[in-house]
Amino acid sequence: MKTIDETLTEREKTHGSFIPQANCTQNLKQVLYYTEGWDCVPHYMKEAIHVILHKIARIVSGSPHEPDHWHDIQGYARLIERELLKEDQVLPGIDPQTLPPDLTDQEIEQLREIDPNFVP
Repeated sequence: MKTIDETLTEREKTHGSFIPQANCTQNLKQVLYYTEGWDCVPHYMKEAIHVILHKIARIVSGSPHEPDHWHDIQGYARLIERELLKEDQVLPGIDPQTLPPDLTDQEIEQLREIDPNFVP
């Protein structure tokens, strides 16, 4: 089994040196924190974006030719895509943005029969 120092030395070749890579990641995140609309992004999307930015920092700080970095970015983007497609299927044939703001209790119950997780 490798020592932790051997692993760190090996990873530095593809991920870059830790301090510059960490600085790059944090700088990328800061751009988002000060962007209008960031507060409206759901937590699970923010987390995927954070991880993708981390992977981008590894690409520019380490090796842009490491396939694993690009594969990981695809994976996190795919997780969000799956979640969004699942959300689209929650109310088939109904665009949630067209629902009236003053749903009756009966209408809410009908929607919950279609989707038990429906929250008005």
